[in-house]
Amino acid sequence: MPHPPMLLGWRGAARCRQGDEGGLDDYRRALDLGRARGNVDLELWYVYGFYADSLRHWEGPRAALRLYRKTTAFAQEHAIDGEYSSLLTEARCLADLGEWDSALLRFEELRQQVPDEDTFCLAFLETEKARLLAARGNAAEAVESSEWLGAIARAGYEQPIIIVTCHAAAALVCGALGRHEEACTLLAATLAVDDAWLEDPDAGVVRTALVCGDVPLAQRLRDRFEPLTPLHRHVLASCDALLAEARGEPEAAAAGFADAAARWHDFGVVYEEALALLGQGRCLVALGRASEAAPVLEQAREVLTRLGAKPALEETLSLLGEVEETSKP
Repeated sequence: MPHPPMLLGWRGAARCRQGDEGGLDDYRRALDLGRARGNVDLELWYVYGFYADSLRHWEGPRAALRLYRKTTAFAQEHAIDGEYSSLLTEARCLADLGEWDSALLRFEELRQQVPDEDTFCLAFLETEKARLLAARGNAAEAVESSEWLGAIARAGYEQPIIIVTCHAAAALVCGALGRHEEACTLLAATLAVDDAWLEDPDAGVVRTALVCGDVPLAQRLRDRFEPLTPLHRHVLASCDALLAEARGEPEAAAAGFADAAARWHDFGVVYEEALALLGQGRCLVALGRASEAAPVLEQAREVLTRLGAKPALEETLSLLGEVEETSKP
């Protein structure tokens, strides 16, 4: 084996993507071996990047962000081309951690750096930007990104994961704009891609289908996720709570949302935690348990206000208004 660090890195990636946490040990061995040999080339940079990406699935964005910054520093120190791809994933971690202003600023900076021919990197950049803009109630601003993503997906870009990711993000924007039929068409199109689905699991696809009123589609989307990594399992917890609520099972949904909120809190994904708290509060209000709903909704309100997540915040404030009315003598 002429390049053991890279081979170990590839094995680590394969194991982690199949739900084997031992792949993280492969990454660590690869880096130790590369450093011991004095490797300062592109191969070791790739291992750093793959390791950080897997770490985001297993230990959350905070641990991944620390490693991504080491990856970026390594690229800068050794003048390795492709540094912007590390910066992109660093920005995604910032978004997960609730640093939305910093993440959006980084996305704008990166858009100027990434070559137009790097469709793979641009697709993920535009996807993440569109999601944040839609979550802030700026879906109209995200239309340009969603149209670009739709065009890439329709062109049959050679990477199936890009087709799926682009369709999913474009659907989210369409759903936020009330273009429900278009959103469902895009989501259904993701299910037609057999070779790949969302490598980064996202409960947003299920939420979008439910916003559009298509419960069977939401269930089919949820069933595409497998409990491979902690990130997958947390997404499944949110999806199952959403589907229980859609089926008219508020008691089960409230418990499911509480579990999801605790999972996201420990994992460090701020927006998903807030949405789970909102879902829990919504179900408690539906059950007539206003006194229990109030503190949960207040937690959601605090986080959503900081994020500037206007649509979810407006729903939270409306529910708090209902709770206040119910509590009046």
